[in-house]
Amino acid sequence: MTELFFEHNPGARLLALLEAQKSIAALYEPWVQGEKIDRHRLQRLHETATLAAHRYYVESIPIYRKLAEELGLVECEMFEPMLQPHGLGNAPTGIEAVRQWRLGPGLDEVAAAAAKFKRAGIRVFAFNFGLKDSNTDAEVERGFQMTRAMGAHIMTVSTTLRMAKRTVPFVQRHQILLALHGHSNLSDPEQFATPDSSIKGLAMSPLYRVNLDIGHFSAAGFDPVAFIRQHHARITNLHLKDRKKNNGPNEPFGQGDTPIKPVLHLLQSERYDIPAYIEYEYAGAGTSTEEVRKCLDYVKAALA
Repeated sequence: MTELFFEHNPGARLLALLEAQKSIAALYEPWVQGEKIDRHRLQRLHETATLAAHRYYVESIPIYRKLAEELGLVECEMFEPMLQPHGLGNAPTGIEAVRQWRLGPGLDEVAAAAAKFKRAGIRVFAFNFGLKDSNTDAEVERGFQMTRAMGAHIMTVSTTLRMAKRTVPFVQRHQILLALHGHSNLSDPEQFATPDSSIKGLAMSPLYRVNLDIGHFSAAGFDPVAFIRQHHARITNLHLKDRKKNNGPNEPFGQGDTPIKPVLHLLQSERYDIPAYIEYEYAGAGTSTEEVRKCLDYVKAALA
C-alpha cells in the first residue's frame, strides 16, 4: 500500500524551498520588532517560496497531491477546538474541562497534529486560541506554547479589550504576534466589534495585529474595504465569509451583503500581503469539502 506520509530525501526542490524560507524569515525579523518592511520584496519572496513549496510537496507527498488536486490546500489557520476532544467545551463543566486539557495532554496533542500538517505539506499560518476572561495565567502561557508547538508565529484570538490588555506581558515575553479577531456584538463595549475597538487594541502593543473577519465587520455596519486600506500594515489575515447586514445570518458566498469581491480586488490591486482564508459557516447542503470548493470557486471567479 502506498504510504500517505513519508520522509523524503531532500534533493534540489527541498533545498530551494529552505533557501526561500530563510530569506522570508530574515525579512520578517525587523517587522516583528515593529520596524517597517519592504512589502513588495516580501510579496516576491512569498511567491517564490510558495512555488518552491508546491513543487516539493507535490513531488514527494501523496496526500498533498490529493489535497492539491481537490482544493489546492497549502495553508490554513488552525482552530483550537478542532484539536480538543469532541464537545469538550460544550459540557456543563466546559471551562474547567478545556483548562484541564490545555494544562494536561493538550500541548502534546497539538504538537502531534503539527507533525501531521508538516508531513502533509500544509503550512499552519496561525493558531486560533480561545483567549477568554476566565483563563488563568497558566492557560494564557499554554496558549503561546501551543502556538509555537503548532509551528506558527501568530496567535489569533477572539477576546475582549480587558483580556487583550492583560495579555500584553505574555506577548512581550514570547515575541509572538497576537491578532485580534472581531465579531459583531455592538452591545458590549469590551468586545472587538468596531474600528475604534480594533485601534484601541493595536495601541496596546507593537506586537498586536488585527485578524479581520470581513463578514462580522460588515454585519456590524462597517466597511472592511476602508479599514483594510487604512490599516493593512497591521492586519495579519482575513476571514472570508458572507453575512447579511444588520447582524444578519451567514449565507453562501455571493448571497449576503459582505463586500467579498471589493475586498479581494483591493488585495489584488494593491498587492497587500494579507492571506484571506475561507471560513465556512453557513448551513450548506453538501459536504464541507463540496461547500468550501464552492466558496473557492467564487473567490477564483472574483479574481479572474
